[in-house]
Amino acid sequence: MSKKKQAHWTESNTADFLYRIASDFVEQIQDRMREKKWTQTRLAKAVGLDKSRISQLLNNPGNLGLDTIIKLGRALELKVAVVAYNDNDRLNNRGPINAEIFRLCWQKAGRPADMWEYRDMSAQATIGIGFVMHKVVSEYGHTKLSNTTQGNNAFPDLGVGKSWHFDINAVSAFSNAKSLTHH
Repeated sequence: MSKKKQAHWTESNTADFLYRIASDFVEQIQDRMREKKWTQTRLAKAVGLDKSRISQLLNNPGNLGLDTIIKLGRALELKVAVVAYNDNDRLNNRGPINAEIFRLCWQKAGRPADMWEYRDMSAQATIGIGFVMHKVVSEYGHTKLSNTTQGNNAFPDLGVGKSWHFDINAVSAFSNAKSLTHH
């Protein structure tokens, strides 16, 4: 007998899904308030809302509108983005991806402001990979290049049509490279 996988609780209705997304946002706002040592009173004054409304939004963010989200972000010197994505979870078994995942990925990508900056950063990384490749070939010859990827860290596609992988233990400051693979 096969057991049907139960959908994530945010699948039951749009209000639940909205609450989860708004809760993620409120968590970020509260983190930033702690960083800046701001009280709810200070945030209320900066946003132009009553302290009771700020308290309500932070404790029950279910009716948080985009205009208020932007006001809160600006007051705390944060930018806000609405991100649509497809995680191949059509039945919503996992719920929405936590906003922290997007923030960490953006940081890891070098904090690009737009796609042009991201592509420029990717092009610079490609030059670095070219240097590693040259170092491997010049020091170890073509015979040391392998197709094994077990235990490797991966660079994303860097705009050259290939993803490059290297063994982090074998590459030290681009000078002691022992294995480099591409796929």
